[in-house]
Amino acid sequence: DAKNLAEKIGKSDCTVKRITVVLEEKGLIRDAKMFYIQEKLSDYKDRIAAGTYELNTAMSVEEMLAAICSNAETAEETE
Repeated sequence: DAKNLAEKIGKSDCTVKRITVVLEEKGLIRDAKMFYIQEKLSDYKDRIAAGTYELNTAMSVEEMLAAICSNAETAEETE
C-alpha cells in the first residue's frame, strides 16, 4: 500500500544528509544512509533543490531523486 506525501524542502534543509533523515522519518525511505550513498553515486549528486514535492513510498530511489532535483534542472536551463 503506497503512501503519498507532499514534502517541502526549505533552503536551510537543502543538504543531502538532512533530506535523507527527513525522508526516513516520514517513512518514504527505509535507510537514510543507503539513500545518501545512492545520491552520491547518481547523476543527481549535489543537485537537490528547495521546493515542495509529491513523493510516494512506491517510488524508486531514482524517481525520488529525479523529483527533488527537478527544480535544480529548471534553474540551470533558465540561466
